[in-house]
Amino acid sequence: NPTVPPTLHPTDSTHEYIEGREEVPPVGGIAPGGLCTALVLIGVYERHSGCPVLGVINEPFHRRDPNTGRYLRGEPHHPSLTP
Repeated sequence: NPTVPPTLHPTDSTHEYIEGREEVPPVGGIAPGGLCTALVLIGVYERHSGCPVLGVINEPFHRRDPNTGRYLRGEPHHPSLTP
């Protein structure tokens, strides 16, 4: 539907994703970089009003196991995360 264009945006660690850099030691239990911090935001908005319709954040390298990628999704009135 041309009134609902999708947008795709690599939100974090694009450089690590492009290089395939994986081994970055955690600092205080938090990974400061590497593939495990790569995120991709996919958003859909209503073209005429600019209002968001749907958003998905994909974390493809959540763990080393390729079957454990995770995603979070949200719709304007049904978010999967609460503040």
